[in-house]
Amino acid sequence: MAVNHCEKIPLGTQGATDWEVVHLPSPLGDFQARAFRSPSTGSEHLVLSVGPLKVRGGLLRIHSECLTGDVFRSLRCDCGPQLEGALALLSREDGGIVIYMRGHEGRGIGLVEKLRAYALQEAGVDTIDANLQLGHAEDERDYADALDILCLLGVQSVRLITNNPQKRDALVQGGIEVEELVPLRIEANPHNERYLETKRRRMGHYLG
Repeated sequence: MAVNHCEKIPLGTQGATDWEVVHLPSPLGDFQARAFRSPSTGSEHLVLSVGPLKVRGGLLRIHSECLTGDVFRSLRCDCGPQLEGALALLSREDGGIVIYMRGHEGRGIGLVEKLRAYALQEAGVDTIDANLQLGHAEDERDYADALDILCLLGVQSVRLITNNPQKRDALVQGGIEVEELVPLRIEANPHNERYLETKRRRMGHYLG
């Protein structure tokens, strides 16, 4: 059952924030940047936006931190191309938000455990069973901080840039309407084709 997450935000602060907003130019476009520190977890997240913030119907990407893919352009996953694709889409449409979620490395298990999972994958275990063998859930990410950010920005509905139905479900359960799913088509390579197939087959990702 959906619960309006924004009702948990103190009255008078919904839709209003005094975060510093700075200009962040990049090869993918010019963005406005805001930083958010979670009062409950202490995690710091980055919000990049293009154009005026829309209360309804704006593009949104909730991107989980991936050091290996986003920074070092690892071919083992599709995280880097998804981030670049989302930022490029915001620039083309001249509007939208990317929330860069820190603490989501390895679907929430952290960098050390992610590399341990990679070692299992190199022995033939798929990405889900690797997490399970290490004593983790298949996906340990929590989206409460993303919901807090959207509430503070006054966002009520979005067009969600994702291939992951769990992100849609998290928003809907938190009271944010998802008007449309905007998929990101990422071409597989020999290093990630099994990983992508596992996400499609076992996690229900929309990968065509």
